[in-house]
Amino acid sequence: MERRGKVGVMVCVMLLLLSPVMVFCAGTQEAKDASAPVEIKVLSPYVGTHSAAEFFDWALKEFSDTHQGTIKVNVEEVPGEQNYVDKIKVLLSTDKLPDVVFSSYNLLDLCVEAGKTVDLTPYLDADPVWNSGFDPATLAYNTFDNKVMGVAYFKRLIGYYYNKELFQKAGIKKPAETWSEFFQQLDMLKNAGITPLSLDTGDSGWITSLWLSSLVGTSGKVGNDFMNRQQPVNYEFPEFIKSVASIQKFFQNYTTGDAVGGKYENGAVNFFSGRTAIIANGTWMVKDFSDPNKAPEGFADKVGIAIYPEGGVFMSAAKGAFCCSKTKSKADAAVEFLKFLTKPETQQHYFELTGESPESPKVEMTDVIKEKYPLVADLFRLSKDAKYFYQYPQAAWYANVTDQLSVLYPLLANGSLSPEDFARKLTETAKNN
Repeated sequence: MERRGKVGVMVCVMLLLLSPVMVFCAGTQEAKDASAPVEIKVLSPYVGTHSAAEFFDWALKEFSDTHQGTIKVNVEEVPGEQNYVDKIKVLLSTDKLPDVVFSSYNLLDLCVEAGKTVDLTPYLDADPVWNSGFDPATLAYNTFDNKVMGVAYFKRLIGYYYNKELFQKAGIKKPAETWSEFFQQLDMLKNAGITPLSLDTGDSGWITSLWLSSLVGTSGKVGNDFMNRQQPVNYEFPEFIKSVASIQKFFQNYTTGDAVGGKYENGAVNFFSGRTAIIANGTWMVKDFSDPNKAPEGFADKVGIAIYPEGGVFMSAAKGAFCCSKTKSKADAAVEFLKFLTKPETQQHYFELTGESPESPKVEMTDVIKEKYPLVADLFRLSKDAKYFYQYPQAAWYANVTDQLSVLYPLLANGSLSPEDFARKLTETAKNN
């Protein structure tokens, strides 16, 4: 018996050394009372004013009610996306990750690289109904070395919002169809005494990066291929440098004084208050336009939605939630929770509560959603005529590259960094991976 135990431990050690995926060894599992529920820990950013907070509260209650006595979900709330990312990175460094993590920025990539994620492929293979609910492209996007590591329940559909009253005041009849026309509209807004754009530099410059991605992604085949590539290394090409030059013009001529150093929240407040006329963001923002804690009464009626000039729109698969359990019993329980979150019925409820695009092709745009979120319905309609589809940096670029954006955007804005040097520094950063 003693010899068999040593051999088992050696096999586990060898497997862990050879595989980047979490491996379970029977000899390492703790003995549990078979009658007690399996407890799993979940870190959630969906709290407070987060657009998905109501959905997550509902999902947690529904899952807990249907799994009472078998699975207990212990939730630790971490408000703020950047706080969540920082918390997970700390837990990763100390080997104390929770059983379920919601992917934000490049968290899935980081945890896979560290060998802390559970391979979901066997679970998907064993449950054809669950497997068939996903868009194959999303599963491929969450696949590493032929192993599915994450499962998503939404897609990123992102255009930009504009204040119809401010557009009318500036003499703008409809959103621009070309970038040349877009710059003309920025000048029209500015000449009318209106600050055109909400921008930011903090937390990787989310709003600003959406504009940069759209400029690159609609610049032609080279730029569009680049914005659909995972973890690109070379940023020093004409289409990218020209796009960075446009972002520099945005900062220097068409945005607020608090854009440099500001975060997404600053840009959102400026748009809600009517201080700016345009903000780039996803469909999850639609709820905020009717939230009296965020926007003035009647503000939602003033907002229009558009795809980007040259026919561009973000429509990409998302990195999904994933499992980092250390024992098979907890992994099995965590996967049950992921199954619940990602099944089409749950995604339908998520769509209706948040307005964010569902991942599953089995979820439909219902009359309820069209009536509740007309802007979302408008974007779905407009996106059918889009010419270019692409991803945003936080979903495709190396984590250290997106982190560098917060350093480089302010330098670009004040003119101490040229577009060429901006591109060169991103290339240098990417090559460090």
